[in-house]
Amino acid sequence: RLYDREADDRGPAPRPAAGSADTAVPAVAAGIYDHEADGDGGDELDAGPDDAGGRGRGRGRGSRRHRALRAVLVTLVALVVLAAGAAAAIRFVVYGHEVPALRGLPLATAHAEAARAGLRLEVSSAEFSPSVAAGAVLAESPAPGTRERSGAVVAVVESKGHEPVAVPTLTGRTRAAAVALARAAHLVPVVATAYSETVPAGEVLRATPSSGSAPFASAVHLTVSSGPAPRTIPTGLAGSTWSTAEARLGALRLVPVESLAYSDTVASGDVVSTVPASGVSGVAVGSHVEVVVSRGPRTVAVPSVRNLSIKDAVALLTRAGLSVTEQIGPPFATYATTTDPAPGTQVRPRSSVTLYVA
Repeated sequence: RLYDREADDRGPAPRPAAGSADTAVPAVAAGIYDHEADGDGGDELDAGPDDAGGRGRGRGRGSRRHRALRAVLVTLVALVVLAAGAAAAIRFVVYGHEVPALRGLPLATAHAEAARAGLRLEVSSAEFSPSVAAGAVLAESPAPGTRERSGAVVAVVESKGHEPVAVPTLTGRTRAAAVALARAAHLVPVVATAYSETVPAGEVLRATPSSGSAPFASAVHLTVSSGPAPRTIPTGLAGSTWSTAEARLGALRLVPVESLAYSDTVASGDVVSTVPASGVSGVAVGSHVEVVVSRGPRTVAVPSVRNLSIKDAVALLTRAGLSVTEQIGPPFATYATTTDPAPGTQVRPRSSVTLYVA
C-alpha cells in the first residue's frame, strides 16, 4: 500500500546509496516516522512535487490517520485521568470517614468515638474474653483504618469478660486448704467465723457459693467454725443436790468435779457453790467446773481427859476447839475424871464442855 501504482509503472525505484539513512528504512516509511517524530501536521507531506502527485495523496491519507490516532490516544488519557479523579473523589469525599480503633474501649466511649468519625456503632453479639473487660469492645468490623461513607455502621462484639469458673468443694476443709483451693480456682476467699456445736474449730462450716460456677475473680464467702459457743455457768445450782448440778452442767458439755466442804448452813449432800461461780460466762466447752458439796457442819470428837491434871485436861479440850465452861468436883480436886459430853462424842467446834474432877 505504501507504493502507488504510478511508481510501479515507472519501474523499480533507484537503490539508495550505501551508508545513507535510507538504507535501513524505505523512503516512504522513513517519511512516516519522521512525521511522527517531528509532531508536525500533514502539510509537509502534502507539499510533494507535481510529478509525484499520487505519492502526495498517499502521504495525505497517512497523515490523517495519524492525527485521528493521536486524538483517540488523547481522549483515552483524558478518560483515565477523569476516572482516577472520580475514584479519588469517591474515596476521599464520599468514603472519607475512617473507622477508628475501638477494641478495649467501653461501649459508651466507643459510641462516642464512632459518632465523632461520622459513623454509627451497633453491637452485633457478645462473647467471653480472658483479656478484655466486660462491657468493652472485643472486636469490630470493618477493621480500623477502613474508609466508609458517612453514617455507615461499625458492628462490634461486646466482651462479657472472663468465662465463669467452677467452684470447688470447700465445706468441711480446713481454713488454710479452703483458701488455697479458692485462690487456685481464681476466686477471692472472704473468711468469717461462727460458732458450731457440730463442726470442729478451724473447719469450713459453709461456703457461698458452694458449687456450680461463679464469675471470674468473684468472692466466695467462707464461714469457718470457731467450735461450740462459750458457756455460762447456770444459776440455781447452790442448794440443789449433787446429781442435779451434775446433769445441768453435763448438758452444757461442761465437766463437773465434786469437792466436799463443811457447811453450817447447807445440809450435807447439797451444793454449797461452784467454781467458776454461777452466772460467769465465756467458759469453754469441756472445761472442768468444781461443784462444792456440803458435808454438813464441822464436828470434833471430845477427847478423853481421864487422870490428866486439871490444867492439862483444860488445855487438851481447848486445843480441840472446845470451851470448858464448868468444873464439877471437890474443892481440893487435882485431876480430871471425865467430861460432858462424854469422851468420843462428836460436837461442833466451840461447843461447851463440862469437866469433872476429883
